[in-house]
Amino acid sequence: MTTLILETAIALTAASAGAAAGWCFRKAREGDVNEQPERNVNNRDGLEQEAQNNRQAAKDLLSQVHGLTTKVASQVGEHNLRVQAINEQLTSGDNVEVSAVTEAINRLVEANAWMQQQLDSAHCKLESQARLIESHVNEARTDALTGIANRRAFDEEMQRCLTALRLERDPACVMMIDVDHFKKFNDTHGHKAGDEVLRHVAAALKQAAGSTGIVCRYGGEEFAVVFPKQQATTVVQLAERCRAAIGAQSINYDGQQLQVHASAGLAEFAARDTMETVLERADEALYASKRGGRNNGHVHDGKAFVPFVNNTPPAPSAPEMKTTTSQPGSLIDPATGLSTRDALREDLQRRLAGLQREVQPLSLLVIQIDRMKDWQAKGGDDGESLALRTVSLALRGIHRNMDHAARFDHDAFAVALNGANLPLAVEVAQRLKNSLQSARPKLAGQPTPLTLSIGVCEAVSGDDAAKLILRAQSAQNTAANLGGNQISMHDGNRISLVEEVLC
Repeated sequence: MTTLILETAIALTAASAGAAAGWCFRKAREGDVNEQPERNVNNRDGLEQEAQNNRQAAKDLLSQVHGLTTKVASQVGEHNLRVQAINEQLTSGDNVEVSAVTEAINRLVEANAWMQQQLDSAHCKLESQARLIESHVNEARTDALTGIANRRAFDEEMQRCLTALRLERDPACVMMIDVDHFKKFNDTHGHKAGDEVLRHVAAALKQAAGSTGIVCRYGGEEFAVVFPKQQATTVVQLAERCRAAIGAQSINYDGQQLQVHASAGLAEFAARDTMETVLERADEALYASKRGGRNNGHVHDGKAFVPFVNNTPPAPSAPEMKTTTSQPGSLIDPATGLSTRDALREDLQRRLAGLQREVQPLSLLVIQIDRMKDWQAKGGDDGESLALRTVSLALRGIHRNMDHAARFDHDAFAVALNGANLPLAVEVAQRLKNSLQSARPKLAGQPTPLTLSIGVCEAVSGDDAAKLILRAQSAQNTAANLGGNQISMHDGNRISLVEEVLC
C-alpha cells in the first residue's frame, strides 16, 4: 500500500510539473515576440532569437520532467517486482524455515531502503524543476530593465479589473505616466543614463504606490499604475504622490545629479469599458497634462479633465484672443488657447507609435484661412484676431475630447482625429466648412464671409508625424490653389477634391 501511495504521489507531482512546464512553453511561444522592446533596443531579430531561446528552454524542461517521470515509474515497478518475489518465497510452502523468513525480511528492508533513496533523489530533482518553472513564470511577467511588471502582466491585471467590475461591481482605476522630455534627455546624456532614469522611475512609483497600486512598464518611457478596488475620487491623491515621487529625488549618474519629471493621466473604469476605452481616457488625461505645461496630472471624469491638485491650472478650454507669436517648443498658442504646432507634432508621433500596438485609424486635418491678408488689411490686428477667434471657436464645436486641435501656422490650424478613418475625417471637415459659411463675422462693421481650404489624410503603415503632416499639407495646398473654400483628401496615393476627382 505504501509503495502504491508513493507511486501515485510521484506520478501526480511529475504530471503537475509537466503541466506547469507546458504552460511556460505556451506563454513563451505566445508572448515573447509580441513583448514591447526595451527602450533603445529596436532589433526585432534579437527579440525573435530571445523568443526562440525561451521556447528551447521550455522544451528542455519538459524533456527533463518526462525523463524523471519515466525513471521513477521504472524504479517503482522494479521495487514492486522485488516485493512480489519476496512474498512468493514466503507463501511457497507450509513449512517455511525461520532463516528463510529472516532472509526475506532483510531483503524487504533492503528493497524499501533502496526505494526510499530513489524517491528522495526524485523529490530533490522535482523541487529543482519546480524552482526553474517558477523562475520562467516570473520572468515572463517582469520587465528585464526595471524589475517591475511588464506589458503582459499589465494587460492581465487590466482584464482582471474589468472582470471584477462586471461580476462583483468592484471599481478600479488606471494611471498612465510619461517621463517629460525623455528623448531630449537621452540625446543629451546618452542611453545608459536614460536606462538609469527608467529604473529610478520604476522604483519611485513602486515605493509610492505601495500595496494599493500595481506598477507596470507600459513601453519605452511610459509607465502605468493599476489601482484595483479604488475609485478616482479616493485614489487621486495617491496618484499625485506617485507622479510627484519621480521628480522628488535626483539621480546620481556618472558623477552628475540628474532629475526628471513626469506627466500623468488617470481614468476610472466604467461599466461598458473595454481595456482600449479606459486606456484611451487615461491617455487623453495624460495629454491634457502635457498641454497644461507638463509635470502635472489630470483625471478624466468622463466629461472633462480635472487637475490632480487644486493649484494646478486646468487644461485650457477658452481662447485668449491676442495676436502673439508663440515661443519655439511651447505647448499653448497664446493667440487661440489651442496647442502649438510642436505640441501637435509630438502628440502625433506618440499616437502613431501607439498604432503599432492597437489597430485603430488616425486622421489629420490641415485648415488654412483663405485670404488672411484681406482680414489684416481691412481690420489690422483686430481683423486677424477676429478671424482666428472665429475659426478656433468653430473647431471647438466640431472636435471631441479625444481629438487634438492646434494652431498650425499664423493663418492655419490642424486637428488630429483619433479613431477616425478618411471618410469620417472628410465629414468632420465638411461640418467645419459649413459652420464657417453661416458665421459671417463683422469686419470693419460689415458681415464678411470667412472661408477655409482644408486638407484631409489618414495615417498609413510606416507613417511618422512628418510624413502624415506633409500629405495633409499637400492636400490643403491643392484646395487653396483651386481658389479656396475647398476640401481635398489624400488617400496615400493621390489627391482628390471632395465630390470632384482631379487628374
